[in-house]
Amino acid sequence: MTLLVVSAVDSIKSEILYIGIFGAGTILGMLLFTFVVSLPFVFSGKMQRMDRILTGTAFHQYLLRN
Repeated sequence: MTLLVVSAVDSIKSEILYIGIFGAGTILGMLLFTFVVSLPFVFSGKMQRMDRILTGTAFHQYLLRN
């Protein structure tokens, strides 16, 4: 998709700017997603029962996929 857009743009400055914005957005999106996914594990450290449930669920998912 990026290559299609870059090939349609006329100037090299616009191509570099587009790739830079696309790359920064990708990195920030992955950072935000990882942060949101990690929240239950961060808060479960304070609650032992929730920690066991999350750890057990993750372990069972691992076993089912392997």
